[in-house]
Amino acid sequence: MLRVSMHQPNFLPYAGFFDKIKKSDMFIIVDHCTFSKGKDNWHHRNRIRTSSENGWDYVTIPVSEHYNWKPFHEVKISDCSWFRKKKHLKTMEINYHKAEHFDDFFRDFADVYNQQEKDLGTFNTNLILWFLEKFRIKTKVMRSNDMDFNRDLRKDDMIIELMEKVNGTHFLSGDGAKCYVDPEKYKETGIDLEFQNFHPVPYPQVYQGFIPYLSVFDMLMNTGQLITNGKS
Repeated sequence: MLRVSMHQPNFLPYAGFFDKIKKSDMFIIVDHCTFSKGKDNWHHRNRIRTSSENGWDYVTIPVSEHYNWKPFHEVKISDCSWFRKKKHLKTMEINYHKAEHFDDFFRDFADVYNQQEKDLGTFNTNLILWFLEKFRIKTKVMRSNDMDFNRDLRKDDMIIELMEKVNGTHFLSGDGAKCYVDPEKYKETGIDLEFQNFHPVPYPQVYQGFIPYLSVFDMLMNTGQLITNGKS
């Protein structure tokens, strides 16, 4: 049995992203797919707790409109990224310096965040790998852009071909995909389709109250571990 999950290299993903990786034997970062600046995508932005009226704010990596709907691995961070990243880190420090695990992780995080990487896919992937290390998740990680397969395929057909390339037997999908996946295609190819069933678990945050679905950065600073569905 080989349980595989996949996702684009999102920016500072939420806890459910890492929960899915933890529950998998292999995780494929799908970095050949298209990048989108759409409001429902988290490719170059995410949320952290702040003292604002909402209780949170976005941190956004600057990316030119030129790259919208281009393959993810082609997307370049804009030239103003140094200033923006410096601003991000300052905002994070101001809002999280009292978090229980700030001193344990922030300086190391800042070193990775300050990397001079212009490729957004690689920049995000490096951050994902850093969080996996801190959460002690040993799942094997691959990048689709390094694999040999038919890149014209989309959705279920693409997933199935990638599964076949790595001899995957079980595909672990996020819950949000239930509305558009075709279970019959997986059944026809002998792949067991599973769904993640993720639910956010409240934990202490730096400001009063609990806001779910923030970047996992928030969880790490406050708890020092990955907490999902009641289990760490």
